[in-house]
Amino acid sequence: MNNLDLNSERTLTLKLGHAFLAWYVLLELTGQTDFKSVFNAVEQKAVWALEDHLERMLESEGLLYSEMEFSQIQKDLEEFVESHIDADFA
Repeated sequence: MNNLDLNSERTLTLKLGHAFLAWYVLLELTGQTDFKSVFNAVEQKAVWALEDHLERMLESEGLLYSEMEFSQIQKDLEEFVESHIDADFA
């Protein structure tokens, strides 16, 4: 680990539906009152930064919606993730 450059950047490939739902989940998580009691300040910063990064990506795709608009497509996003995203819960 001595030669690990923690400041180097990597590309992360996500399906748009996955990114959209992940952004929403992070947004909801950071808005919860117990978020600050569960994560320390550095962990909070990492989560907020990821949420911001996903939000900028979605914004560049023209995919930011009001809460009401999002609630109308949330079921479609959840169905997309359910059927198109592989995850190992072990």
